[in-house]
Amino acid sequence: MPERSTTSVVIALTTRVVVILLILAMGVGGFVVLWATSGEVAVSDDQAEAPTVPVFKLQRVNVREQWLGQGVAEALDSADLPARVSSTVAWIADDALPGARVKAGDPLIRLDDSDYQRRVSEQKNTLAAADAELEQLKVEAARLKDRLKLAEEEAKLANDETDRVRDLFSKRAANQQDVDRARRQALAAEQLAVQLREAVEKTPGRIAQIEARQNAQQAALHLAELNLERTTIASPIDGYLAAIDVEIGENVTPGQRLLRVVNLDTIEVPIKLPGAAVSRVQLGDAVQMQSVSDPTRRWSCEISRISPIEDDLARTFTAYVLVHQASARRFADLLLPGTYLVATVTSSTAANHFVVPHRAIRAQHIHVIDDGLVETRNVKDLFNVEAVFPQTGLPDTQWVVLDDAGLTEGELVKVNMSTDVLDGERVTPVLPPEAKAVQKNSPPEGDAERETTSGGTSGGDL
Repeated sequence: MPERSTTSVVIALTTRVVVILLILAMGVGGFVVLWATSGEVAVSDDQAEAPTVPVFKLQRVNVREQWLGQGVAEALDSADLPARVSSTVAWIADDALPGARVKAGDPLIRLDDSDYQRRVSEQKNTLAAADAELEQLKVEAARLKDRLKLAEEEAKLANDETDRVRDLFSKRAANQQDVDRARRQALAAEQLAVQLREAVEKTPGRIAQIEARQNAQQAALHLAELNLERTTIASPIDGYLAAIDVEIGENVTPGQRLLRVVNLDTIEVPIKLPGAAVSRVQLGDAVQMQSVSDPTRRWSCEISRISPIEDDLARTFTAYVLVHQASARRFADLLLPGTYLVATVTSSTAANHFVVPHRAIRAQHIHVIDDGLVETRNVKDLFNVEAVFPQTGLPDTQWVVLDDAGLTEGELVKVNMSTDVLDGERVTPVLPPEAKAVQKNSPPEGDAERETTSGGTSGGDL
């Protein structure tokens, strides 16, 4: 047993040594083969391997400041028609449906008017009775004046008779009884004249009372007739029926909205703009608006009014624009009330500044290529604009306007900051092919300025 164990150990050790030697031999052989087949390493040329980067020439252009805002379209002319009387809906026009075109004066809803017709009849009868009473009083007043005239004449005759009797009494041709009788007759005539005169003097007051009652009855009749007219609800304006809020048989009360009509000929959009722009936005500044839900729908207009109040919480102010669309041929071209819009307000005055594409600046830094070397330059941005500048040879529409400090016209600026290059790295700048063609046939300064403000203005102008 001991001899067998020793033999096994010797065999195992010998096997391991042989395997290790074979592995070493194979490694040495592979190294020799690779050494024999390897070529000579060429010396690299730094300039030849410098990466190419797209650049453009920095230049000043005429640019107009822009501000972004948003607003919701509103119909300048609209009407919410409420119930003016309490009643029941008795009739709705067959074509009174949301979206239907209506004209001013078209009856759309009728309420039950039986109670109001009865009230009109009652007020007319009451007024007729007052008219008859007034006429009767006027006749009585005329008769009273006649009676007063006769009574005054009779009283005069009675007084004359009293004077004659007294004269006869003084001549002892009449006794005291005759004098007393004549005096009593004169007093009775004067009393009747006084009563009639009082009645005549009271007549104007009685007439005034009846006339005042007449006026009150006339006002009550007018109100009854007006309430009767209010049972018919007609459109006060031309436009489109936006909503019907009631059904036949429904009870309505004063103030309850029955329907809404909007006129789409003129739409007003209150645009909320940053408060910092309040001193620079002016009446007549161009505005480009587009629908948030459908960016292909755009409208061109200008600022017509500016609110004198600034929102102290939102730090915004409101500018108003009008969209005139009475001549629109299709309903699909109309700007509808309630449309949420984003707006770009462009200043009416231009200034000369350096501009770079939005993709060429990051954290207020740009890459300038000076003698083939990358230099990171710190810049100050003034504002952003949406425009096109063909003289740069770039198709970008989003640009950043820079302060002139530290920049020189004609410097090469890397187009895209997203590509990784190191400060001081050698690169090969490549101008866009469009820039060469633009430089050969550059448009006049005025044309370039018009191009500056044309960004984002395409669309259905109404």
